[in-house]
Amino acid sequence: MASTQAQLKMALQLHQKGDLHGAEAHYSQILSVEPNNYTALVNVATIYLSKGEWQHAERSLKWASLTNATNPEVFYKLGFSLQQQGKLEEAIVAYQNAIKKQDNYPAVYSQLGMIYHQQGKFEEAIGAFQKCIALQPNSADGYYNLGYTLQSSDRFEEAIPYYLQALKIQPHHSPAHTNLAIAFRKQGKLSEALNSFHAALALQSNDATLYYNYALTLYEAEQFEEAVSAYQKAISLKPDYPEARLSLAIALLLLDNYQIGWQEYEWRFQANPQNYKLPIFQQWIGPQAKPQEIVLIEEQGMGDLVQFMRYGISLQELAPVVSIAAQKKFCPLLELSGIFHKIYPLPMDAPTIPPDAQWISLLSLPAKLGVTRENPIIKQAYLKSDPLEDQHWQNKIKAGAHFVIGLNWQGNPETEKNEFKGRSFSLSEYAPLAAMPGIQFVSLQKGYGSEQLESCSFKDKFIECQNEISETWDLLATLAVIQSCDLVITSDTSIAHFAGALGKPTWILLKKVPDWRWGIEGENCAWYPSARLFRQTEAGNWAQVILKVKEELHKLVNEWTIKHTQ
Repeated sequence: MASTQAQLKMALQLHQKGDLHGAEAHYSQILSVEPNNYTALVNVATIYLSKGEWQHAERSLKWASLTNATNPEVFYKLGFSLQQQGKLEEAIVAYQNAIKKQDNYPAVYSQLGMIYHQQGKFEEAIGAFQKCIALQPNSADGYYNLGYTLQSSDRFEEAIPYYLQALKIQPHHSPAHTNLAIAFRKQGKLSEALNSFHAALALQSNDATLYYNYALTLYEAEQFEEAVSAYQKAISLKPDYPEARLSLAIALLLLDNYQIGWQEYEWRFQANPQNYKLPIFQQWIGPQAKPQEIVLIEEQGMGDLVQFMRYGISLQELAPVVSIAAQKKFCPLLELSGIFHKIYPLPMDAPTIPPDAQWISLLSLPAKLGVTRENPIIKQAYLKSDPLEDQHWQNKIKAGAHFVIGLNWQGNPETEKNEFKGRSFSLSEYAPLAAMPGIQFVSLQKGYGSEQLESCSFKDKFIECQNEISETWDLLATLAVIQSCDLVITSDTSIAHFAGALGKPTWILLKKVPDWRWGIEGENCAWYPSARLFRQTEAGNWAQVILKVKEELHKLVNEWTIKHTQ
């Protein structure tokens, strides 16, 4: 039998020649005789790492680190093997041990940064990547990783210079082009974002996710037809791509292509499965089915419920019993509408479901009925307020001889981080309207944004009972307050739907690229004939919208004043 030294020499020769199988066999023979042979332990671990045999590598490297604790490379490789197995805390310890042996080890800082990023410890990750690029200033990946970590913590503006530096070092760094584009988009720099996407696509033309993000940017840049094409390209590369298909649906609906748009909109269940808990009984397939009872299932936001509950009226011709399942807080409103025979509080209990009932999700219904924005089928006011509540608030709000305007300005900021971003504004934007004589305001704002009323410069323009209104969270009371207004002016929130469905004169203020339901042009609102749409002509410029509102409000108040003084 050959000596250990001869075995090791043979193993090293085979290893250098790339015969990993032969080298591994010799290393294993050596270790069977000398388990602490440091060279064999380290080199066989290197082979294990190359084959992705992380556990074997871990065992050999741990033994090697006990045999000789001075080599930083052993701890680095040990950290890497642990990292690949998801043993992140152990990997951090190994990497830190490597740094104790050799502080100027950029690869260790890079891997530490990746672990911290994975753990959501962005400050620690940023520190690690900064150390990495300080030690290795020509590393495109180092600058990219630092930029990506800043971007992951929503520090988009800070990320951009690092992406640019990565591209200066390595012009064909596709991920840097892609994430630079995304950072530009998040900053609202759409032209720069599109240029970066073009550069990324030139390097990586078969990436469905890249086309999807490119399409999102085209959509925001109001290049809607191009966005549709980019979504379709992403889908052609990855047909089962729920997010792309849902975004395509939204673009098509915005462009009034409701036939295909509604079909693609069904992908919302796959794109956001966490938002849906669908019933276990039979689904209604459309007018050709004639069940005894059709149950509508509430979904998405309060505004969606109010807008689409109207189609319970259409279903009354298709089933003897039309019901709806909704959150308990909405049940009084639904009962008062008189549209539904039954109302089930969510979640539905299996024993309460009739055996011959069929269900359909609320926003799947328009496709079955052939609904379009220009042909909403149900146009008349269909929401009702409580007569007793009406009388109560009418006495309080209409006590003075003023034109009363209900104001709303902000939606839930938690839902305004992506496509809804920019639809809200601050109460202060309404200030130019406050100087107009003969008017009083009512705040319809609840929760988010309502605190702005306290520091409002025109607080004296709000009616005396405003505090009582602000403290009232009952939906039926809110409907009655709206009924007592002469006009409602609102951002794109549920208040727009409440007022429109009540048939109240309503002015809806829309951002430059609005929600799909409002279309891309026009002042008339087909969903709510009593509503009028005021659109931004420049993204983010609400002052221009308010100026138009002020001009139209001046005319309306003059007409009202003349009518009420005759």
